[in-house]
Amino acid sequence: MSRSQKKQDLAALPDLPDQGEPGTFIALLRLILGWTQEYFAKKAGVHASEISRIETGAKRPRPATVQKITKAGGVRGPLEAAIRSFLQLLRRALASDVLIDSPVHDLGRPPGAVQSALAGLLDRTLAFARLELDVLWSMGRPKEETEVTPEVLLSRLRRRRTRQRALLVDRSPAYQDWRLCVLLCEESLQAAAHNAQEALQWATLACEAARRVPGAAAFRTRLCGYAEPFLGSAHRVANDDPAAAEAFARGRRFWKEGRDDQGVLDHGRVLDLEASFCRDQGRHPEAIKLHDQALAVAWPTHTAEILLNKAYTLEVKGDLEDALALLREAAERVDAVAQPRLFCVARFNLAGTLIRLGRAEAARPVVAEVRALAERLQNDHDLVRVRWLEGNLLAGLGQREQALEALAEVRRAFAKWPFDHAMASLDAALIYHQAGRHDEVLALAAEMVAVFKALGVAREATAALLLFHDAAAKKAVTTDLVEKLQEYLKKARVNPRLRFG
Repeated sequence: MSRSQKKQDLAALPDLPDQGEPGTFIALLRLILGWTQEYFAKKAGVHASEISRIETGAKRPRPATVQKITKAGGVRGPLEAAIRSFLQLLRRALASDVLIDSPVHDLGRPPGAVQSALAGLLDRTLAFARLELDVLWSMGRPKEETEVTPEVLLSRLRRRRTRQRALLVDRSPAYQDWRLCVLLCEESLQAAAHNAQEALQWATLACEAARRVPGAAAFRTRLCGYAEPFLGSAHRVANDDPAAAEAFARGRRFWKEGRDDQGVLDHGRVLDLEASFCRDQGRHPEAIKLHDQALAVAWPTHTAEILLNKAYTLEVKGDLEDALALLREAAERVDAVAQPRLFCVARFNLAGTLIRLGRAEAARPVVAEVRALAERLQNDHDLVRVRWLEGNLLAGLGQREQALEALAEVRRAFAKWPFDHAMASLDAALIYHQAGRHDEVLALAAEMVAVFKALGVAREATAALLLFHDAAAKKAVTTDLVEKLQEYLKKARVNPRLRFG
């Protein structure tokens, strides 16, 4: 068994169950032996899938089967007792911050080679557990003289692994705070822009925190009704519609059953999240209805964001004129001084919609305004996106060569950001396609594939670009294909397993 395989097997060990559960015992025994499931199954005379199902708890084997597998591993009496003692200690390590010493050295007779290895493994594990728990519990116990703010707790959680975060939320009262739960929801929303799995982890943690908040049960239920839609949104980004639907349904039920007498939770936020889910499913009337409900109850600080989201729904639906009107309203609602970046986004989206409507001349002053706003924000990534917008404006004004030059700058700037590079390249490919310059389209397709392969992008997204490359080689690229590929890449950026087609 390779070192990487051992690490994978260790990570795959199930949570430690009750003492009578044989799955963890067999999984640990196999790990100590350094055997794969297939090899262990062959030695025991059982099917590999049976070992897998036993280890994960999907199947509870007969005592005779456990004895047969244990015997194949060469385990007898005292050694079996030592391994089971090891598991009990690990259970206690996970359940308490008080750990006892290893009993493996006190078996009553000189240890053999395997027993010595087990003793070393146990000692190292317990030492690590002590250190880790000391750190975690020190984080979970704020000093009495000063209150640790939810923002500080969130920053600490960011530095921990997923399992450690769950342990802190489960065990430490400091982390069972409704304000931290709300921050965790926002963290999930931000993570969804670049990593669906990370968004799921934060949203799951938010739901766990909500269930553990002390105080009135009615508020706790309402808090669960607030957190669940963020989990649904994360599932939406991960392209798991059934799980998303279930989370949104739970959210609606909990929200209705609970109470928020102080009015600290914004119902408009969760309604708008479900609207996005309906939009992705093509249920545009339901999405627009939810957007409107959200606008009716949302806090004023969130109104502009909901308007921007509704505008995007209208754009997807094909109602660009209505989307344009909403974008103008959103820009008017934003406080440009208090929320400069949101104001810049609103104007950016307005300019983009004008360009898509074929009103490049009307978009020209808006694009110039966006350039000035972005330069004041001094964010290099935003400035590249503004240059991208300028490239599309130049294309809309019929200045093809200047547009291609601008898009080439964007592609160079995004050389290490494969999805942005590909999206900008597809905009350039569309210009070349409309000019009948098939060789340039093929060259761009080859460049995109090379960038994706060099940066190790998931094979599904790379396969989509290979299909585009094949179409370019056959001079079969169409505007529809470019637009479908761009829409796919927006989703594949955060959902690497998503397939094109």
